[in-house]
Amino acid sequence: MLSYLKNNWPDLLKKFGNGGRMLGYMIKPMSGVNDSEKITEIRKFFNENIVPAGEMTVKQMLELMDANEYRLIRDYNKIVAYLHRNKL
Repeated sequence: MLSYLKNNWPDLLKKFGNGGRMLGYMIKPMSGVNDSEKITEIRKFFNENIVPAGEMTVKQMLELMDANEYRLIRDYNKIVAYLHRNKL
């Protein structure tokens, strides 16, 4: 998703303005990311490409990604044990 946004950002801004709901809908699915490298890359992109009308959506997305990463780190051993125990 991020590569699509990077490659098409100028066109998306032209089409949807400086934010609006449509960009928010496009950005929100990235909140499921929990990889620290990806989170850093996404954070950098939105620091360089500010979306005034979607500022709250971006902020919420980044908070969710941070929370997902934290939970994964915190619960990693429990998840692995569960998967092994249940042969998944």
